[in-house]
This record gives sequence, structure tokens and C-alpha cells, in this order.
Amino acid sequence: MSNLVIWSLLGELILRTLDEVGDDSLTTEVERLRENHPIVFYIENALQTLFKPNGGLSCPELEKHILEYRNRNKAEFDNIIKSFIKEYYYNYSRSRNKKIPLTISFKQRMYAYL
Repeated sequence: MSNLVIWSLLGELILRTLDEVGDDSLTTEVERLRENHPIVFYIENALQTLFKPNGGLSCPELEKHILEYRNRNKAEFDNIIKSFIKEYYYNYSRSRNKKIPLTISFKQRMYAYL
């Protein structure tokens, strides 16, 4: 269910960022699969890790954290999400069959922001 929260709050940003990257096939795939696309689960995992390092958050908690941090500094939060998307895309374009791990550098960047 958290993937629905991610899609409803960040879906537009995800699609805009993929348009900026310029991979029309991936953008179309994400538009078609919506909250069930792996990029949504990737972003969900990244945010779950960043907001609660010792475990996961419930859907309402995740939504609260996203809205809170986005309202605090929308531009910075959007840049962090764009970084996750671009990292996903970079790894996606290199190998479409491998699971994409979250890098520590993004965790450190988000912790500094929080």
C-alpha cells in the first residue's frame, strides 16, 4: 500500500524527471504500470530507509513524513527524489534484470537534510 502513497504524492515528479532523462520507453512503462512499477518500489524503499533506519513505516507515517519534509523545503526534497530517480535510471539502463541497491551517498545526503 505504501507504493500507492508514493505514486499519489510523487507520481507527477517521477514522470517529469523521467521526461528530463529522455527515455520515452521507461516513461511510458511507468505511466502504464503506475504504482506497480519497480521505480516506485525503489523510491519507497529509499524513503523508508531514510525516514526510519531501524525499520519500516506504516502508510500514514510515510505519507506524513513525505508531506512534512516536502512542505519544509519543496525544492530540496524534490531534488533528493530526482536523485533517486536518476540513480534508478542509471542502473536500469546498465542492466534491466538486476535489483538496484540504494547507495549510501543518498542516505547521507538525506540525513543531512533531515
